[in-house]
Amino acid sequence: MKTIIFILSLIVFSNPMFSQNNVLNIIVIGGHPDDADLLTGGTAIKFSQLGHKVLFVSVTNGDAGHFNTGGGALAKIRRNEAQEAGKRFGVSYHVMDNHDGELTADLNIRLDIIRLIREWNGVTHVVDVVQGGFLCNGQRYASLSPIARAITGARWSGPRFFGLKRSA
Repeated sequence: MKTIIFILSLIVFSNPMFSQNNVLNIIVIGGHPDDADLLTGGTAIKFSQLGHKVLFVSVTNGDAGHFNTGGGALAKIRRNEAQEAGKRFGVSYHVMDNHDGELTADLNIRLDIIRLIREWNGVTHVVDVVQGGFLCNGQRYASLSPIARAITGARWSGPRFFGLKRSA
């Protein structure tokens, strides 16, 4: 899976429309601290040197898998190592606090990742529920779908886009 994401990112970012004049927000998601470093470190450094923003995300905290140390002490070591690697690579690093080896396909974990992706795009969108509809950026909408379309430029189910409805 990790290799597929990496290969897809190479295909997408090799497209000429991603010129050096456009700053990209690139996210590399790995299962453990150091997965992103090992699989995409060199590429991330190059993108960072070109002025693009790169974020490494570890879905687990790395608190297991060492022959001698484990638990919170190991998680702290792995988090510090990740932050140091991020500094050296010129990238940001986010380590989620999920136990290593106990990760499940949990909706809350997916929502945390979705939230990171949306925040990393550089814009936080606030939608207020008002009588008879919704208010976003000073404009009134009857439903969430037109708001999702205005944000993304693509047809979306509004409730699905905003994480209010599970995908089938």
